[in-house]
Formats: sequence, C-alpha cells, structure tokens
Amino acid sequence: MNKDVQQMLRRIRRQGFHVRLSGAGHYLCTTPDGTRRASIPGTPRGGKAVTGIRATLRQLGADL
Repeated sequence: MNKDVQQMLRRIRRQGFHVRLSGAGHYLCTTPDGTRRASIPGTPRGGKAVTGIRATLRQLGADL
C-alpha cells in the first residue's frame, strides 16, 4: 500500500471513521455516524490517484 494512503487512513481512523478491508483489496471507509461510505483502492496507481482519494475522503467530511 502507498505510504500516503496509509497515513490518510490512520488520520481518518483517529477522527472516528470506520475502515475495513474488503475482499477485493479496497478499503471501505464509513463516516462515524454510519450514513456515508466510500471505497478506496488499496494500491493506487500514481499521484493523481492519491489526490482523488484525498478528495473523496474530504467529501465524506474527513479533516485531511
């Protein structure tokens, strides 16, 4: 897994998000209240993918 993605997942876990690994190798991130979810690839392909992941997590309400 990309170090940037690992760091983002650690930060959102500290904020109360629930993160679990799916069978397809993606991470399922759920907001603390359980109302919204996003699927994050475990192995992003390139710098723009990491930027997209960060944007997706921000849309969920994460403070990154």
